[in-house]
Amino acid sequence: MAADIASKPNIGADYDQKSEMLKVGARLTISFRVARFRQREKRWPVWTIYDFPKLLDGLVLAIRLDENNKGVMDYFLLPTSITNGQRIWLTQTSLPRFNSYHFKGLKGVASSIRCQLRDARAIHASITKPLLPKAARSRGRPRKRSVPALR
Repeated sequence: MAADIASKPNIGADYDQKSEMLKVGARLTISFRVARFRQREKRWPVWTIYDFPKLLDGLVLAIRLDENNKGVMDYFLLPTSITNGQRIWLTQTSLPRFNSYHFKGLKGVASSIRCQLRDARAIHASITKPLLPKAARSRGRPRKRSVPALR
């Protein structure tokens, strides 16, 4: 996936195995977590993403496993602002809350990350761009004075 995201020129992606983080360019950090399936007796199925340590600002890619916890079912690309210090349960009732972060495959995840990188670059460019001087008034008819001139 890192190669897919970094396939655009001038975007580097580095994966740190110890912290399980992917740094994309200088603006985005992606952490990886696995949502494992668990079926409790007389309860609905639940996929749990266990306690998050304090993460750097960025995104968390949650990989939801199937009922056997062997294959990948789908992905959730969550902002760290809703994940820090919490355990997240994906159930039938909580899934609608996470619909906007849900992806069926890695292609959608990579596309979303590229869009966020583009937006981050645009924001960065607008912050660092020098302010242009205000345009000079056009030389047309002079403004009417509100007070009559004394003669």
